[in-house]
Amino acid sequence: MVRSRFETLLTCLHFVDNDNADKANRLYKIQPVLDLLNGSFQKMYKPPRELCIDESMVPFRGRVVFKQFNKSKRYKYGIKLFKLCSKGGYTRKVKVYAGKDVTRVGGVPDSVVLNLMEATWIKDGIPAQTAGIQACLWRIPCYSEGPTSLEQSGRT
Repeated sequence: MVRSRFETLLTCLHFVDNDNADKANRLYKIQPVLDLLNGSFQKMYKPPRELCIDESMVPFRGRVVFKQFNKSKRYKYGIKLFKLCSKGGYTRKVKVYAGKDVTRVGGVPDSVVLNLMEATWIKDGIPAQTAGIQACLWRIPCYSEGPTSLEQSGRT
């Protein structure tokens, strides 16, 4: 495909009507696509009980309000994603970090865990290990297996 044709198609690509959009949601233009992807991820594969919540950075240098900067990463600028992954690396659910959320209860790690671990998963008692996030799993009624910190394991 010729570059000019691709750019023309890209300018016409819309997922939501701008007149009826929720302007409070910073991701309102791509939210239907994210919902569709998350629904497909959850429908196609039933992961084992061992899950991991991880964060990753998608390299991006464009203009967006919620762009992150981390000087210790290989790609210093980008968009932060929080992912619920299975043991084999399959992504079960993705949440794009879009900056400060006024409806959030607790800190960012708490809201990420509560958002990624759906109510049905919490009722099933699926344990989660947090990689790179110090989340307060004791605030949600799920079952955890093993110690979650060095103090609890007696290694301090």
